Amino acid sequence: MAFARRGLKPELPRAVWHHAGVDHRFAVSPGVVAVALVAFAACGDTAQTTPITDPKRTAAVSSAGDAESAEKTAPTPEPGQDAKRGAGQFASPATPTPTTTPTTTPADPTEIPVIAWASTTHEAVWTPKPAPSAVVSFEPKVTAGLIGRAGNEWLQLGADGALTPVAFDREPAAAIVGVWPDDAWYIERRDRDYGGGSLSVHELRLMKLREGKRWVPQAVGGEQWWHPGTEDERTPRMSTHTGMLVYPASLETIDRIAGRTEPPVVGPHLGTAVDFVETNRGKVYVLSNHEGAYYAQTECPDQDCTTATARRFPAGSWRFGERVARGKFSVSVLVRNAEATYLLSNVGKDKGWRLDALPSDGEIAGMWASAEGGLWTWNGTVLRWRDTDGAWHDVALPPGVATNSVAISPDRRIVWLSGEANGAAALFTTPAQGPPP
Repeated sequence: MAFARRGLKPELPRAVWHHAGVDHRFAVSPGVVAVALVAFAACGDTAQTTPITDPKRTAAVSSAGDAESAEKTAPTPEPGQDAKRGAGQFASPATPTPTTTPTTTPADPTEIPVIAWASTTHEAVWTPKPAPSAVVSFEPKVTAGLIGRAGNEWLQLGADGALTPVAFDREPAAAIVGVWPDDAWYIERRDRDYGGGSLSVHELRLMKLREGKRWVPQAVGGEQWWHPGTEDERTPRMSTHTGMLVYPASLETIDRIAGRTEPPVVGPHLGTAVDFVETNRGKVYVLSNHEGAYYAQTECPDQDCTTATARRFPAGSWRFGERVARGKFSVSVLVRNAEATYLLSNVGKDKGWRLDALPSDGEIAGMWASAEGGLWTWNGTVLRWRDTDGAWHDVALPPGVATNSVAISPDRRIVWLSGEANGAAALFTTPAQGPPP
């Protein structure tokens, strides 16, 4: 299940729910099935991986990095390569349904409470900024920093605080994700033909921004282009801490590509770990399934800690989507149960978790943490701010502006809004610590 498109002018990338959102195509003619499976089994990556079966051992730093020499001779996209921006990375959009879940205070203190939707309206102070001739479409999956497109031109935040053009060495072939410009990426995809059309294999390539303008391939298992697998598929996901993570649904191994620290280690947890999220300080919070129930927990050194701190989700089949790290030790994750969407957030460092039931007025297209630990969301129509106390606010937009996209400054202190007013492009900013009271 996934985020729906906004229905506005720019095409939005879509979001992955758990590991089900990547289109790993593996088309084989009947005569070559056995040969193909043996060949790919022999090519499995073993370098730069972090087994998580022993959480006490020290994780090795992944040495995967720039494929500089290979970049100079990078293969030309083959016929049939999917070069459409945003295609393939995210699952097909789902139709939202009304949220009717009331606030619940579970009798069992280990169950995560569900908070009914409630918000107040605040008038934000919007400051007009110089706008280009065309409306800017900010990249919605960039969680900090400004990069967007106006017509045929890419724009970023300049030293003078205004948007300024930036020229890349190649056009990004997919949606840009991460933090701009220090940890910005896109994921390239292609279908590679083997055997004169008898075998087609879907491959991925991770591209990282270097020096503010060069998109450089990053090796995974020593290869620029790599096949994610056919069963326990390896999925790339932007880390909420640093670098790009590549791991299968089983979490058997985790690679951190071009990050500033070692790969994450999933520590002691209840049952089977199904996903995890990193804090800004590198702590690893685990989402797991134990005896038919889902659990969330902060990082634990031993099983006693896990037993004391793990919190159980209400009954259901939960799926996990976009996530952000807030402040030093807080995180928020979009989650689904059936067709209802919630925001899962931890309360302080060790005070449990809560599920905020979200309204059904549109899928969240972008989600940004502010410097003090608040959260901003945009669904193509409504801009909202969740303050550090967990209260939601609907932010009044500038009057007369057809809003196009939203972004947050590199220091996470200023929210930018792009749109159109009186037939011309318009830009506005407001403080990210939230609307004035």
